Amino acid sequence: MPNRTQKSILLLTAGSYFAFFVFGFTNNLKGPTLPALLQDLGLNYSLGGTILFGAYVGFLIATLFTGILADLAGKKTVILIAGFCLALGVGGYSTFRSAGLVYGVGKLIGISVAG
Repeated sequence: MPNRTQKSILLLTAGSYFAFFVFGFTNNLKGPTLPALLQDLGLNYSLGGTILFGAYVGFLIATLFTGILADLAGKKTVILIAGFCLALGVGGYSTFRSAGLVYGVGKLIGISVAG
């Protein structure tokens, strides 16, 4: 492993803490936002549960393939993909008006968590 400077260690540490903060923040928002989302989209709780299930499906998919991808493309690539998925997921969760699309971006949020 190459010698790391104090600045790079601090940057990696701050980035890791920020990633876990964003993960916890988005994970905790799913429950409180669900009733408003269901009311806004006119959905029932069965579809709401399916939407939340999307995040767990995404997590499962990412858990199975993230290690392989990290070996093939590198850890930095996996972290960048996870950040991109999180940004798309959060943006879509707050803007999409279709249950299928919200389910899909829920998968992206799940993928980003395992990344």
